Amino acid sequence: MTLAKLRRGRVLVVEADAREGRELLDALGQLGFEAESSESWQDGLAKVRSFDPLVVILGLSQGITALQHFKTDEASATVPIIAHSSGPVDDDLAVSALDSGANDILARPYSLPLLAARVAAQITIYRSQFELREKVIRDELTGVFSRRYLFESMRQHVNQFSRPGPPVLCC
Repeated sequence: MTLAKLRRGRVLVVEADAREGRELLDALGQLGFEAESSESWQDGLAKVRSFDPLVVILGLSQGITALQHFKTDEASATVPIIAHSSGPVDDDLAVSALDSGANDILARPYSLPLLAARVAAQITIYRSQFELREKVIRDELTGVFSRRYLFESMRQHVNQFSRPGPPVLCC
């Protein structure tokens, strides 16, 4: 894939500081990304479902707890997150963000080429993981789901619909 193709990806900016959020949106627009923003992590989680981003840039001002919510929510758990800081980041905060699920950290000052490279790198990784998962769960020739995926999916559905008392799911 070329960098131009990668830039067509969607990026969600979740930043409590409205000015900082607008600057990121403008920069991403200049770089050719389709971007939307949110000022709260709760609204950001809702936008993940409707906007379907390939990358989330999450302001560290939202806190490590917000990052953990993104990584535990089913809709956003696999979406790469770039933790963003409007100033320098100390080592403890960087380690905490990475331990909580951030894929990368972007701190001011940064240049447009650096922003583009970091977002494009996360999109490449995300798309590669998606393609690899598709190859694992589907037969290459027929496109039919694999036996392993069938049993994994069945276990998830049984767990989802299981409850105490009489069974509610049958096959």
